[in-house]
Amino acid sequence: MYRRESNKQFLRRVLRQYYSRRPLVEPPNLHSREIALVDLESEAYVRHLSFPSMAQLYHFIVDQKTPLHLYYSSAVYDDPSAENMSMKGWKGSELIFDIDVDHLPGCDLKLKVCVEDNSVLGEHTEKCPSGSEPVEVSVIEPECFRKGLGEASKLREILEEDFGFKDVKVYFSGHRGFHVRVSDDSALDLTREARASIADYVSCENMDVSRLFPSDTSSRAGFVYFGENEAGFRKRVLKLALEMGLAEKVVVAEGFRSPPRHSERGVLYRVPGEYLSNILSDLCVKVDKVVTMDITRLSRFEGGINGKAGLKVAEFKEDEPFSFTELFAWSGRVVVSPLIDFTGFRVFDQKLNLKRGVRLELEAPYAIYLILKKLANYVSDKGVEPLV
Repeated sequence: MYRRESNKQFLRRVLRQYYSRRPLVEPPNLHSREIALVDLESEAYVRHLSFPSMAQLYHFIVDQKTPLHLYYSSAVYDDPSAENMSMKGWKGSELIFDIDVDHLPGCDLKLKVCVEDNSVLGEHTEKCPSGSEPVEVSVIEPECFRKGLGEASKLREILEEDFGFKDVKVYFSGHRGFHVRVSDDSALDLTREARASIADYVSCENMDVSRLFPSDTSSRAGFVYFGENEAGFRKRVLKLALEMGLAEKVVVAEGFRSPPRHSERGVLYRVPGEYLSNILSDLCVKVDKVVTMDITRLSRFEGGINGKAGLKVAEFKEDEPFSFTELFAWSGRVVVSPLIDFTGFRVFDQKLNLKRGVRLELEAPYAIYLILKKLANYVSDKGVEPLV
């Protein structure tokens, strides 16, 4: 008699098919990186692995341990497989920033689903009626992902223009965030304190606004003045103020009492101080400072699968629009049996109508998402193939 595959058996099959196509982008100095993964079968976190070549890494993840998540260290080490961090021999780390889409205004809706009880908990309820732990699902509209990509692109611009970094790349994490990676040689040996300062700068944390943008209190408007050759955040504020039509050109003639910071004659620009906070909120990028400070941080392989959603980890080039279909890892159709009743359940760019126990045929990416979230069981599939 035919025995239906379990959820894990199905996921193992499609993940191994995907990785057998060798979709991963090899990081520089692979042999000096720590490799880590979450094993699909045991759900154990396996660290301190090291591989001299991608061929050996593929052999491990296709034939031995199927990765639900697959990582490599942002750091390079003398001995990446040493289990004691102090024995690895740290040689430097790339500079990493993390932007969570669900931390953006209006993008933080989360559902707590009780599968056993077939119910959704209220905002302040922690336990399911049956006593089981709820499944937490972020409900993120597509527009929020576009906003997140915009924030990541803004951060890349700051890092390139204000800090002079050259090798700056933006990646979608495969779930609900974006990573910005700086791989310049000059970034590798930055201390934790230096990384924290950079995180503060891009997010405007601990910024002394009154000192950086002193206002002329002699007038009721309280203007902030800018010269033609500003640098850093002052240059960025002036540029945006000009684009928004909030900056007025002022010609400083001889004998004119100079505004704060400016004693030279020539052309100045003034911006009403009341608009400064709004301009700064548009320019600052909220990042996870702890991530940026961490010189032993693990990052996801480009081309790998994020086991929280089943999407690819992918680089986004400058001005490239966000599209879910470009992140799908499989084609074909899958039949699932939902474990909850939910009308209009958001999955990527679609809203699904789920009915507990009523089989539903979906495109593979949507079905795999529900299976990974443990909101549906696998039943069967038709022609599931990796998209590599």
